[in-house]
Amino acid sequence: MQVILNGENTDINRQNIQLNGSSAYLEQNQPNPFSNNTFIKYNVPVDVKDAVINIFDMNGQLIHSETITRIGKGEIQLKAGTVAVGTYSYSLVIDGQVLDTKRMVIAK
Repeated sequence: MQVILNGENTDINRQNIQLNGSSAYLEQNQPNPFSNNTFIKYNVPVDVKDAVINIFDMNGQLIHSETITRIGKGEIQLKAGTVAVGTYSYSLVIDGQVLDTKRMVIAK
């Protein structure tokens, strides 16, 4: 889907970084909402130097960071006790660039 803004095409589809023919992506955590633990799947191309998943509270404060050590397709497990009950956003950051951001809810 494309939207025309001031004569320019702006692609608003899912963001992907193409690196050597392989795309990086971040999936929605499952389950969501969760009360015990959740899994966040991702893909990080082999030529990436640094990749992390950062978790932010609704005020935009960084509250937790997970360094990605597995290149390619992988997943991280987040336990509910890691952060308090509430709504959060999480972002995949590759070589200093935010690739994508999703929301998750931790329930009681």
